[in-house]
Amino acid sequence: MKRLLSVLAASSLLLGLAQGAVLAANPAHIDQENDVGSDSANDAGHTFAQTFTVGHAGKLSSVDLWLGGGGAISIDIEHVDGSDHPDGTSIASGSATAPATADWVNFALGTSISVAVGDRLAIVFTTAEGPDVYGSNNGDNSYAGGTAYWYNPATPAWEDLDNISEAPTDLAFRTYVDPVSTPTPAKTSTVEGSASSGGQTGWLLPIGLVASCCGAVLLIARRRAVRVS
Repeated sequence: MKRLLSVLAASSLLLGLAQGAVLAANPAHIDQENDVGSDSANDAGHTFAQTFTVGHAGKLSSVDLWLGGGGAISIDIEHVDGSDHPDGTSIASGSATAPATADWVNFALGTSISVAVGDRLAIVFTTAEGPDVYGSNNGDNSYAGGTAYWYNPATPAWEDLDNISEAPTDLAFRTYVDPVSTPTPAKTSTVEGSASSGGQTGWLLPIGLVASCCGAVLLIARRRAVRVS
């Protein structure tokens, strides 16, 4: 009887672990990325933006910027208008403190955003007064999926950032997306009445294993009962 209880307990534990694996959340991963280069700018007190194109469906949860010079900085995520400029409406925001020496700074968004492949969004932020490196990258059009802008209050309008001397064409940035889980459909069985729902796929192996263990235990128990009698 003790052996039977032990095996059943182990089977229950196995089933619980299998359930946990099915319910585990997918971690965020880098979706879009533009590496750091030699170009930089520190024109403080201006508003800058980097547009980007979403590559994976899921939840946009945070972004990185290459920043320096110290000071608190807040960012907004906005949709873009027909000219690929930020539309002025924040759909998520985050804040962080830039280090004295330029480095990657992560901005966790207060509210994650549902995104689809091909969505065009913008990272918008204003640098603090004083020297403050906001981002850098090498070459023309180093990120093909978007453009870096600065807001010119004299116009007033968004202008390409590379119009400023020694400014980069694109900022150094990274975006993080929690991918959407897509259940794998179960193969349709030819046996009438068998399960064919895709949501049951993850349970077939652990349930079958537990059933096999329980069946073996019951068979052993019956044989022992026959011997005793």
